[in-house]
Amino acid sequence: TPPFTATGPAEVVRMIDIITPLVKGASKEPTDKRKQLFDEPVHITMDNFFSGDEVLKFLGERGWKATMTCRRDRLPRNVPKSYFNFIKAAPVNIRSKAARFEQPIVAVKNVKQPKEISSKQKAEGKGTTAILDDEPVLEKKDYVICHVSFQSTGGTNITSVNAFSSVELYVRERNKGKGNQKRSWGIEMNEARETYLKTYSAVDKIDQMLLGWDVTYKSWRWWHAPTRHAKAIAMSMAYSLYLHCAEGSVDPDWKVVAVSGPKFRQKMSLQMVQYRPSEMKYPGDSRMRMATQMNKRKRGGLEGSLVECDDHIKRVSYSQYLDEKQPRKGKVTRFCADNLTLLKKHLSSMKKVHGAACSMCGKLTYMECQLCQKHVCFKSGKGSTTLSCCIDFHDDLKYGLGVMDRVELFGVQKSKFKKAPAPEVRKNKIHMRNLMMKYHRDIGDQN
Repeated sequence: TPPFTATGPAEVVRMIDIITPLVKGASKEPTDKRKQLFDEPVHITMDNFFSGDEVLKFLGERGWKATMTCRRDRLPRNVPKSYFNFIKAAPVNIRSKAARFEQPIVAVKNVKQPKEISSKQKAEGKGTTAILDDEPVLEKKDYVICHVSFQSTGGTNITSVNAFSSVELYVRERNKGKGNQKRSWGIEMNEARETYLKTYSAVDKIDQMLLGWDVTYKSWRWWHAPTRHAKAIAMSMAYSLYLHCAEGSVDPDWKVVAVSGPKFRQKMSLQMVQYRPSEMKYPGDSRMRMATQMNKRKRGGLEGSLVECDDHIKRVSYSQYLDEKQPRKGKVTRFCADNLTLLKKHLSSMKKVHGAACSMCGKLTYMECQLCQKHVCFKSGKGSTTLSCCIDFHDDLKYGLGVMDRVELFGVQKSKFKKAPAPEVRKNKIHMRNLMMKYHRDIGDQN
């Protein structure tokens, strides 16, 4: 919309509207849940695509700071062009260099905002009654515009708002080489040029870094292009962070021999294709279909749900035990180590049904616990003293040893399941006994 009809200035207005709620103390919509990050409006550096008087006015009235190169057709208005660098093919020779060096262009404009008067104050002055109180929504602020020439060897203009109140010309030392081959020389510099080069050069550095991350493929879908660009930026920034960590500058313990860029990209790509949203390591994974369609006990990754004991063996965690001890949706818990009455109910519900693998030992059985809806062997022999899997499956101390637990909680393949040896059974009992004691301390009194 006018006066921002050009693409560049319109993008600036849109960007400011988006990031203004991120300034501390700024008003924002109730639905905007973003955290306010900036203590004050930040400094923005742009090229001449976004320049113009209307942009400077828009930023200055809102208290933002900006530095940008200025297009020749967007020079400050109401000032003759002869006072600025506006000739595209202006000759650069010893005379012009000397003239630009001795008399650089510096133009400063201080803009003072008139005091806003409400309709109530206007009505009191005229002796009439105010109908509406049109207090200004935006409190326009005073600002300073500074326009300077870039350097004596070219015709570039730099303009800024709220960034500089004055500009001085000085010499900056530059060095190249080492030892006997080191050379030093001086270059002319001013505050505007130094600020622009130091901040806007980050864009050039990113472009240079992206050259080595050739993420490209042909597609008719237009949105693939910005997606590829975003992926390339993410990979280049990830490698930059990796190098900082590998150097030991972040933590001395992280110091390692850094791999090359192609090797890092290859390993990172392999991790990306192997990652599953069900591992629940990043924001948004919980809303992915792979995670929502998976059993809740399996979400978050198998390795992340287990705990590593003192003997460096991973066993079930307290949260996993709690999920089985207190199942949801009105289900009955399978664990009966501290409740013989409940164990009697489970054993009484055993019924002969179709054949399936036992949830404890993995062998074929036709008996099923109707309360748990799981197949378990009732007896391992013909005698009445051979009760086996039906007792172990409902025992808290045997949690994590059966074939069903190993597959669902530890990710073990059914075909590779092996019965736990006696030493592991004893250690698992000690571990589970500690979890049971914690359960009774935390929740036992509430029941």
